[in-house]
Amino acid sequence: MSPLTFIQIAVVVAIVVVVVWIIVPATGRERRRQQKRCTKCGYDLRASSDRCPECGTPVPPEPAEQDESVGLADDILATEPIEPRQPDNDERTIAVYRTSNPLEAGFFAQVLEHRGIKTVVEGQPRPTDYQPPVMRVMVWSGDEEAALALVAELERRQNERRAWREKLEARDEE
Repeated sequence: MSPLTFIQIAVVVAIVVVVVWIIVPATGRERRRQQKRCTKCGYDLRASSDRCPECGTPVPPEPAEQDESVGLADDILATEPIEPRQPDNDERTIAVYRTSNPLEAGFFAQVLEHRGIKTVVEGQPRPTDYQPPVMRVMVWSGDEEAALALVAELERRQNERRAWREKLEARDEE
C-alpha cells in the first residue's frame, strides 16, 4: 500500500469517527428527551418539573404550542404574492417604518411588496462618523392604512418572538 493511499484511508476513517462521535450522543439525548428522561443521566422525569432529582440537570422546556422555528413572516410570504397597484399621480410617499438596520428595512419592504403595497426604501445604509444609519420604508399615501396595519402586525409578531426567546433563555439559565 502506498503512503498516499494510507493517508487517504486514515483521513476518511478520522472523518467517520468524528461524525459518529458527534451524532450518536446527540441522537441519544433527543431520544431520552422524547421519552421524558434526563438528557444527562437518563432518570425518569415524568414526575419532575424543573430539575432532575438524580443529577440536578435542568429539565428542558416542553416544545412550544406554536411552531416558533419558522421565520417571522414565513406564513405571509408562503401565500401567493399580490401584484402592487400603481399609485396615482397626486399621491405622495409616506414613511411607515423607520429602522437603523438595512436588513430589517429590506425585510419589511419585501413583506409589504408581497402583500401588494408598492414600497421605496430610503436612507443611508452605512453610518457616518456622527450618526447611525437611518432607513425608511416608504409607501404611497393610498396604501398608508393597509401598510401601517401590516407593519403593526409584524412588530407584534416580532415582539412575541423576542419574549418567547427570552423566556427560553431564562429557563436555560436556571
